[in-house]
Amino acid sequence: MVSPPLRGGGAGPGEVSLFCLPHAGAGPVAFREWSTLLDPRIEVVPVQYPGRPPRLAEPPETSLKRLAMRLAGPVAERAADVPYALFGHSMGALVAYEVACALTRLGRPPVRLLVSGQTAPHLYRPTRVHALSDDGLVDHISRLEGTPKDVLANPSLLELLLPVLRADFALCESYVYTDTPLLGAGITVLGGTDDPGVDPELLDRWGDLTEGGCDVRVFPGGHFYLVEQQLSVLELIGPAVGVTDVPTPADRRETERRGGVR
Repeated sequence: MVSPPLRGGGAGPGEVSLFCLPHAGAGPVAFREWSTLLDPRIEVVPVQYPGRPPRLAEPPETSLKRLAMRLAGPVAERAADVPYALFGHSMGALVAYEVACALTRLGRPPVRLLVSGQTAPHLYRPTRVHALSDDGLVDHISRLEGTPKDVLANPSLLELLLPVLRADFALCESYVYTDTPLLGAGITVLGGTDDPGVDPELLDRWGDLTEGGCDVRVFPGGHFYLVEQQLSVLELIGPAVGVTDVPTPADRRETERRGGVR
């Protein structure tokens, strides 16, 4: 379930592993640029959910909490003795929170939980998106502006994507928060000013779930603000996970553009 890191080599002393949990219908490709834009001391490790390439032979998980429990062991094993953080966007934020809770119970808590585009779990109120018709589901994801238009216009690609999306929405919409001991790790909360499904004024309620403090940052944009605001989002990650005094993601992108060596 834990994909290979997006750069070669394992994390060494003092480095941090950043496990990235994607949104509904997505996979590791959502984080493909992160490893080139973040400092090399942050090892980007995408998480692969069942029921999508290359794990199409496995049925999608139907319980978000069970998925988190299935992920906790591989994340702990992959992190080994290296400090690690969890990042999740939208559905991935709920999964990341439950993974953090599971690993905290196991005595292997993250150094930071970073969540994006999601209401705090104890305030989460599911909708019924998974029950929409195919046309309704396409309309919904189109309004979120996170799926390329050429995909939405391609019947063959939609035939592959819609069952995964429907399963993921069902996974989220069956989620029920239960009282859990407060996390020790601090939480960094990110969101978009115009996200139709998340009230920016409630993002600070993630702080109810931790003893480690909660930082909130809201960016211009909708549910997928982090695509257009990628450099600004990544600029926050290093300090959040304890990696400081490094070139900014914008500087790293310019170095890559000029053919520089990492």
